[in-house]
Amino acid sequence: MKFIKKIFLSLGFCTLISVMIANPVSAQTISSKNVKLQPTIQSKIDISQINLGEKIILPDGAILTPISKDEYVSKLANEKNISIWEANEMQSRTTLLSLNYLMTSGTIYYYDYAKTFTYTGNSNFKADLEATLKIWSSGSFRSIENVLTIGSRRTSGIYNNDWIETAKFSDPQPNSSSFPVASVTLGANGYFQIKSTYNYSITGGIPGFSASSSVGGEYIFKSSTMNMRGYMSLYN
Repeated sequence: MKFIKKIFLSLGFCTLISVMIANPVSAQTISSKNVKLQPTIQSKIDISQINLGEKIILPDGAILTPISKDEYVSKLANEKNISIWEANEMQSRTTLLSLNYLMTSGTIYYYDYAKTFTYTGNSNFKADLEATLKIWSSGSFRSIENVLTIGSRRTSGIYNNDWIETAKFSDPQPNSSSFPVASVTLGANGYFQIKSTYNYSITGGIPGFSASSSVGGEYIFKSSTMNMRGYMSLYN
């Protein structure tokens, strides 16, 4: 009887394995029952086939405008609050220490990045996400050596409005030891603010804005937060 039971148990186990192989979806469903799917982020913009050294309009509308080494050094000095001489020394030192530069000679390109975003609550209001990039290239090999001066600014709007930036960042972080990299993520958050002696609320308000406060006869209206993101990759 024990021998017969072993036979039945073996047959049962083989049957279970056969079912799982024949129907892998069912097995996966059991093992991933509590797994939450993550949202897909926007695809990175590939510039591997684009000629460097010229003005570039990326597929997502972002614009890369070439700048000189002196302009880059000046931006670095302002960001680090150091002298032009110190910034030039820092820039030269990081270039010489670059693994890519040590392995093979190449060309360094400097670019201002700008991507315009339209406020979904009111298309009259737009702002730019901006940054400065340092890109190394040698033949088909390219890398992003650094990113700096990340920020945002208002580019259009109506009434007496201001752009209030609440955050700015990049991945990797500016001037970090993570560089060089093949791709970079840029970002900034902010909102539009309108100050007026006229209360627009009595005429139906301003689309996309809410009344924030009233101080000394001046009315303040704020938009919702606009999250701006830019993605760029040197390879597919």
